[in-house]
Amino acid sequence: MRTLVSVLVIAICAACSNQAQPIEDSTIPAASQVTLQCGKDTDCKGDRICDRGICTNPVTSEALPYTRMPTPEVGMSSRAADEAPEAPPQFKDYPADAAYTGPAAELDLSDDFASQYQTRLGEALMSDPVFAGEYVSATWGCGTSCSVTTFLNKRTGKTLEQGFGGEDGRYVTEFRIDSRLLVAEGFADGDYMDETREYNAYFYELQGNNLKLIRTIPTDRPDGDN
Repeated sequence: MRTLVSVLVIAICAACSNQAQPIEDSTIPAASQVTLQCGKDTDCKGDRICDRGICTNPVTSEALPYTRMPTPEVGMSSRAADEAPEAPPQFKDYPADAAYTGPAAELDLSDDFASQYQTRLGEALMSDPVFAGEYVSATWGCGTSCSVTTFLNKRTGKTLEQGFGGEDGRYVTEFRIDSRLLVAEGFADGDYMDETREYNAYFYELQGNNLKLIRTIPTDRPDGDN
């Protein structure tokens, strides 16, 4: 009987010696030194690793959340674009029909202006179109540093409703045969003697037989303009 008891005691002691033993870790406070799950990575199952005595799954870059943040350059570019002034109208955005090559129509005298300047306008109709495919231009002086410009449709013989120039009018600065856009410059409406008035560029679009003002942009006065 004593021999049997001795064998059982030895077996129990051997089993106790196989239990996990406390692992001292200098990075863990003494008060926290308890029985841990592992002492090294090979004590853990599979791909798990030993982290301070606890088997855990390794953290990889794939497990980290990803948020795309805008760069300062993108933010600055967007802000600069918002603050940039709007571009002026472009001739290419107002295309005209192909240039008219047929015979000149008779001058339409139903317009008082055409009747008053019948000779000048009749001669202008004999020239080639220079604006919006069908329009010829006519310009003549009206005094010192003064001139008048008007446009006529060579196909119909009608003058445009708007004229340019005169003592305090707007002067045509640019137009093209293949575009319905016309640009003029001059002072803003106001007192003729007020030299502090704003000086602008005026953008017109040909609509039918009428020029519609679509944009006004302040600009510098030409050198020598009083």
